[in-house]
Amino acid sequence: MNLELKFPEPQEMPETTGEMMESSKLVFERMKPYANINREVFWTIYLTVKNEIIKAESCFMGTIDSSAVYPREVIRRALELSASSMILVHNHPSGDPEPSKPDKKITLDIALCARLFQIDVLDHVVISKERYYSMRDMGDLHPVEIKKRFDMIFENYKED
Repeated sequence: MNLELKFPEPQEMPETTGEMMESSKLVFERMKPYANINREVFWTIYLTVKNEIIKAESCFMGTIDSSAVYPREVIRRALELSASSMILVHNHPSGDPEPSKPDKKITLDIALCARLFQIDVLDHVVISKERYYSMRDMGDLHPVEIKKRFDMIFENYKED
């Protein structure tokens, strides 16, 4: 019996390289065509220091109401692409873009892991056919809060 975890090959979205991602509204407009998928799909938009897209890829595909997301795979890919920052995106087939508690937890987990490698998570945008929810805009993903939590975790490891 083979119990090896298999991840889908990343699927690049066409015509994205070099495009600027400057707002959650722009992310929503760019991702809106993917909101109609009848299962949750998690995308990562990997960015340069100038917020230009290096690559935008689907990373994980789930069921109608959840998707297993592995922070190590998101970070591994960011390092491969030499990304300076990233924007996380996933759809809610239900039509309600309000993030769940697990959505907020995985966002925080990825943001804290990314910080270890000096990679910023700029936003996590949850999309539906007509609306979106930006965790950054709504205060769920604040850079100062991420830094505080990160520092709290590693306070015992600081050099004297």
